[in-house]
Amino acid sequence: MTIYTKGKLFITWAVIFLVTAVVLALLGFTGVGAHAAWIFNALVIVFLILFGLFLLIGSRSKRT
Repeated sequence: MTIYTKGKLFITWAVIFLVTAVVLALLGFTGVGAHAAWIFNALVIVFLILFGLFLLIGSRSKRT
């Protein structure tokens, strides 16, 4: 499994939790929807940190 495939899988899970949170909130299950939204938020933050880290590592490897 390549890095691109792992990143795509990571974003897919984040979108799944976002859609789950929205649907549950619309149906009135605010407690469960809030947990799904929290998971989405955590996945997005982790993705952005990893993206920045890989961007930094990639720019350093091109210098040498």
